[in-house]
Parts: sequence; structure tokens; C-alpha cells
Amino acid sequence: MGYFSSPKDFELPNGLFPHHFEKRVEDILDKIKMGLNDRSIDELNLFAKGIEWMLKDELEFLINYAKKIGAAHFIDEDYNPSKPQLLLTCFPSIDVSDQSQIKNPSWSEYFSVLALMLIKDAIESVATSTDQSMVHEPQILESTATAVLDALQAIMMSIDLRNVMTYAADHSKEVNELEAKHAESKRKGANARHNDTHVLLDELVDFYNGGGYTNYSSTVQDFLEQTPEAKYNHLVPTNRVRTLTEGLSKIIRGKRTLPEF
Repeated sequence: MGYFSSPKDFELPNGLFPHHFEKRVEDILDKIKMGLNDRSIDELNLFAKGIEWMLKDELEFLINYAKKIGAAHFIDEDYNPSKPQLLLTCFPSIDVSDQSQIKNPSWSEYFSVLALMLIKDAIESVATSTDQSMVHEPQILESTATAVLDALQAIMMSIDLRNVMTYAADHSKEVNELEAKHAESKRKGANARHNDTHVLLDELVDFYNGGGYTNYSSTVQDFLEQTPEAKYNHLVPTNRVRTLTEGLSKIIRGKRTLPEF
């Protein structure tokens, strides 16, 4: 049986949460619907299987890699990063577009489905409680609230990715014209920039291995703060973090694709 079974998975049962909390969950569900409007239940379950595989694979990799570089003390048995952050670490190194069972899947949709999975978990954790007097106990509220906050983070990531892709599609002509106009100057400086970036990435990998990091983007942020600007000012400021994050991920993990489910 799949993770989702019917369109009711997009609905919130009445009276399950306190009113102020219920409204916030409904807002998240509305945003999820906007991102997954045309997807069937079968497709949603394929997205969910892909997410579960990526989260499991990435978590196992981070734990094993920490042990490999002697940084296991940074990750204990209770290590449990947020699912949106863990999925985000997969973003630079996994190509989700090459799938036969889902037509034109996008990373934006993967984060929307993750948000829906988290909301479904929050609902079921309360709805299946045998003692309804326990629903509002702190430990249950904490786990439910954590799932909802993670869902909010996931849907905001989804919206950000969708906005970026929409902007890129709307301005593709202008971007192509600018790239053609500056192609010659790019070619002249390409080798020098490539060498500088290669050296920078070598230093970044050493920084990552030595710092006990488990998140690529936070590694890059800390690395840039501690590195003289002269070493990275050849990178475009607006793309600096993304370029280094993707480079680090590809070096550590390599480029991957999702298996068929």
C-alpha cells in the first residue's frame, strides 16, 4: 500500500487540532495543493518512495562518512536532522528528472510531497492516539508541532525552487542573449577561473572533512566567513554559495539518479 490513498490526504479532519493551529496547517495544505495540482495518487506515491529512498540513503551516507573521517563524535545514535534539510543535501547531487514513471518531475514537487507526508504524519499521530486525553500532552504536541514546522520549511523550499524555475523560464531568451554576447570574454577567462575554483574546492573539502559538518550549505557559509575574499572573489556573488555547495556535493557524493520504484 502506498503512502497516499485518496484526495482526502489533502484535507484536514475537523476538530483534530486547536483552532489557531488548525488554520496554520490548512494554510500549508493550500500551498501544497498549488504545487501538486495535476499529480495523481500513483504519482504522489512514487514521489514519496523517492523521498524515503533519498532520506535513508543520505542519512546512512552522512553517518558512515563521519566515521570514515574520524568525526563520528559529531553524530550520535539519536542524530535526527530535519527531513527538509536532509532532502536539501540531496539536491545538488541527484538528478530527479530522469524517471520513466513520472512525467517531468521537479525538485519543487519533491519538497511539496515531503510537506504533505509530514502533515499526514502529524494528523495520524493525533488521530490514532488511543487516549484522546493525551492529545494535548506536551510530548505529543512537541512531535506534532515538529512535523508541522518541518512541513512549513519543506513547502517554503518548494515555493522558492518553483519561483527560481519560473523566473529562469520567463527570462531564458534574455539570458541566452547575454550569454552569447559575453561568450568570448567568458572563454578568455574560463581557464583562470576554473583553476581558482578548483583550488578553492580542494580547500573547501578539507574544511568540510575537518569540521564534522553534515550539511553542505552551512559548510560553505562558514568556509566563506573564514576565507579571505581574494580567494573567492572570482565567483559571481549571487551564485557563490550555490556554486560551491554543488561542487562540494558532487565531490563528496558524485552525480546520482533515483532508482526505479
